[in-house]
Amino acid sequence: MFYVYLLKNERNDEVYVGSTIDLSRRFQEHNEGKVSSTKRYMPWHLIYYEAYPAEKLAREREQKLKYHGSAFHELRKRLGFTQPQISTMSHRTYSSDKAKIANQRFGAGFTQPQRPGAGFTQPHGRGAGFTIPELLVALLAFSLVIGGATNLLLTGIAAQRSSLATQELLDQSSFMTEYVTRVLRQARKDTAGTCLTLANLNYEVSSNGVSWSAEGSGSFVRFVNGNGQCQQFSLESVRIQETIFPAPGEYLTSDNLNVTSLRFLLEGSSQEDDVQPKVTFAMEIEGQGSKPESKPSIQLQSTVSQRRIDVPE
Repeated sequence: MFYVYLLKNERNDEVYVGSTIDLSRRFQEHNEGKVSSTKRYMPWHLIYYEAYPAEKLAREREQKLKYHGSAFHELRKRLGFTQPQISTMSHRTYSSDKAKIANQRFGAGFTQPQRPGAGFTQPHGRGAGFTIPELLVALLAFSLVIGGATNLLLTGIAAQRSSLATQELLDQSSFMTEYVTRVLRQARKDTAGTCLTLANLNYEVSSNGVSWSAEGSGSFVRFVNGNGQCQQFSLESVRIQETIFPAPGEYLTSDNLNVTSLRFLLEGSSQEDDVQPKVTFAMEIEGQGSKPESKPSIQLQSTVSQRRIDVPE
């Protein structure tokens, strides 16, 4: 709150008009001689004040009382002043300290305003004070506006986070899918049986990395790559791992993504059928985050046919 106040001294009944954000502190400064324009006329008595929700309104009211005789004349009549003089000493102060409540005590020299409720007067034209109900309604409207704007801002931030998380998920999964597809397509038949459990197989799958089969499905797939090396893709915990034996495995997905499911399905891997070898792999990936908008998820599936014709070698 901002205050416009009237002080009156005991020496010559001069009235001083000022404005402040902290009425208690400012009144004390006047009577301690800390205000150069009033220290020669101490002590001062607080005889009247008005409260305003904005600094601009308080300043406009102060200026009207100082420099417009009709405004001060009207106030003087309301308060019953007989002294027509008003000080034009101008000194405003607005501090960052919290304003005291309007009806608190102001220390020695305080005089109760002559009209009950004068601190919060009914409006009398432009620049007059506001009633408590009006202030409460204004604060409620302001709170609703701020609340709506805040909610809109938070919704926008959440949508932006979700969009960024989804884009990152798509970028990584697209790269990984393209790489796995290319490597599986270039696989060779293991004619010597040095990588797979039996010779002349194209691919093998396993559910545990121990028992292997040329049919069915599993979370492990092993094959001889285009460079003649024994290679494997597998799901390790929540990340897809690539292993080119005898080197240790390396992860294809980052640690901020969770691969919740990975399956490889084989078809035509053995030499005993007329089906060109194909591998279908399906996976489900989700983002890793503490909030729902940072945990998008997608499902991907792709079928790859071996590039080389499956004929006896």
